[in-house]
Amino acid sequence: MTPVEVQKAWENGDQLHKKIDAPNTEPFDKTNPKKTRKLFADLFKKNLGNEAAQAIIRMLETKNFFLRVFWIISLIVSASLAFYLVIQSLITYFSYPTYTTTTVVNEMPTVFPKVTICNTVFYTSQFAMGVIQQINAVISPQINIFNPIQMSNLTYLEMNTLIELYRSADILINLDTFSDTYRKMLVHPLEAILWNCEFNGQPCSASDFKWIWDPVYGNCYSFNSGFNSSGSTMSYKESLLPGAQFGLKLDIYVGYNDYLKTFNVGWLQDTYGANINTYGLNILIQNNTYLTQDRFTVIALQGGTSNYIGVQRKFTTKLPKPYSNCDIDNKNPGYIDSEYYNLIKNSPYQYNQELCVLQCLQKTMIETCNCTFSIFLSLYNASCKSFAEGLCGWHAILPGGGYNIDSHMENCILQCPLECNKTQFTFTLTSQKYTGPLFEALVKSNPVYSSDFTITPITEETASNKFVEAIIYYDSLTFTSSEDSPSMDIVSLLGNIGGTLGLLLGLSVLTLCESIHVIIEGFILVHKRIIKSQKTL
Repeated sequence: MTPVEVQKAWENGDQLHKKIDAPNTEPFDKTNPKKTRKLFADLFKKNLGNEAAQAIIRMLETKNFFLRVFWIISLIVSASLAFYLVIQSLITYFSYPTYTTTTVVNEMPTVFPKVTICNTVFYTSQFAMGVIQQINAVISPQINIFNPIQMSNLTYLEMNTLIELYRSADILINLDTFSDTYRKMLVHPLEAILWNCEFNGQPCSASDFKWIWDPVYGNCYSFNSGFNSSGSTMSYKESLLPGAQFGLKLDIYVGYNDYLKTFNVGWLQDTYGANINTYGLNILIQNNTYLTQDRFTVIALQGGTSNYIGVQRKFTTKLPKPYSNCDIDNKNPGYIDSEYYNLIKNSPYQYNQELCVLQCLQKTMIETCNCTFSIFLSLYNASCKSFAEGLCGWHAILPGGGYNIDSHMENCILQCPLECNKTQFTFTLTSQKYTGPLFEALVKSNPVYSSDFTITPITEETASNKFVEAIIYYDSLTFTSSEDSPSMDIVSLLGNIGGTLGLLLGLSVLTLCESIHVIIEGFILVHKRIIKSQKTL
C-alpha cells in the first residue's frame, strides 16, 4: 500500500472513530420525547454503574421475553425485600430498644453502710412518763393511762378514745417548741442501753453514733454516718472481709417502764395495726455519702431475738426517655424547671421522685395549715409552732379533713421527674431466739434496766425479751452494677439500612452521588442542546 493510500485509510478510519465517539450533533428537538428519553438512557447507561441500574438497563435492552420477565421479577423481589427490611430497621430504632450490661465488681476493703437504729417506741424513760401524764390530764382526765386496773377494765370504745392522746403526744414532741434536749430525754440514753458493740472484731461505743430525731421513728442513732456523737467528722469505716465476723455487732436493751406498756401498745396499734411486739428495734441501712428518703424501708427486729442481717449492694443506671420511663440522669441532670427538684438538689439529700412528691405535698400543707406535716420528711423550714397547727395537719389528712392527697398527686408528679440512677441496699434476715441467764443478771445489776420492771418480775424470760442482738455485715465485698445502653443507635441504623440496600439493590452513598451527577449533567446537556438548537434555527 502506497503512502497516499495509507493516509487515506487513516483519514477514513479517523472519521469512522469520530462518527462512533462523537455525541449526537443533530439539532435537539425538545418536542420529541423519544429522542429525549434516548438521551437520558444513554446518560444513565454511561454513568450509573450500580447493580440496580444495570439490572434496569438489561431489562430494557434484552430482546428475550423470558429474560426480561426474569429481570422484572428479580427487581420487584429485591426492591420489596429491601423496602421491608429498611422499614423494620426504622421501626426498631424508633422503639428505642436497650440492652443491660451487668457487671460484678469486687471491692476490698469496702465502705460499710450507714446503720441507723431506733427503738420501736418513742417513749421509754421516766421523763416520757411525765410528758404523757400531762397530756393525759388535758385530753382525757377521767382515764389514768398509767393505772393498770383502770386500763384493764376499759371497753374497746373507751380505748379508742385514747387515740387522741397518742396523736396529741406525737404533735407535741414534733413542735418547734419541743427542744432536742427534751426529745433525747424521752428514751434511755444510748450509753445505758448499748451494752455491747463491735465492728471488724474491735470494740465500738455510743460515741461512734450520731443522734438524730426522726418524726417517724423518734430518737435514732446512726453508725458510720461520717460524724460521732459530738458532731465531729470522722472517716468512714470499712469492712475488711465479708461475713459476720467483720460486720457490726450490736447488743441493745429495748425495754421501758412497765407503766408505759399500755400507752406504747395503744400507740403502735393506732399507727401500725394490732399484734405489734412492743419490745423491739428498727434498723435502717443507707448510703453514707448522701441522705435518702427510704425511711419506710425498715428492718424491724423483735425483742428476745438474735438477728443476722446480710447486706448486698446494687447500682442501677437507666437511659432517660424515650429509652425508659425515667426522666433524668442524676450524674448529668441538666436544668429542670421544678421548684421541688431544685429544692432537693440544693439539699444534702439525693434526688428521687418520692422525696420530690413529698415536698410538693408539704408545700400544699404549708398553705393549708401554715406548717409541714411531721410524719413526712420536709426540706421546708416550716415546722409547726403551735399545737393548733400540728392538729390541723393531722385532721387535714384524715378522710373528710379537707386535704385530699390524691387530688394533689397528679400535679406533683408532673413537677417531679423520675430519676434514672438508683443505689439499692438489699438484705437477708435470719433470726433466732435470744435467751439465757445472762440477761437476768444484766437487768438485776443495771439500775436503768431494773427500774423498768415495776410490775413484771425479773426472770430469765422477761429479761431476755427486752434485749435485741443485731449483726449487720456484707455477704460479699462485691457489688452489682447494671447499666442500660441503646441496642441500636444512629450508626447501627445507617449500617443496617446501608447493608440492606447494598446487598439487595447494590446501592450506596456513591450511588446517590452518581444520581446527582447524572441529573446535573443531564440538565446541563439538555440546556446546551436547546441553546444550540435555537442558534441553528
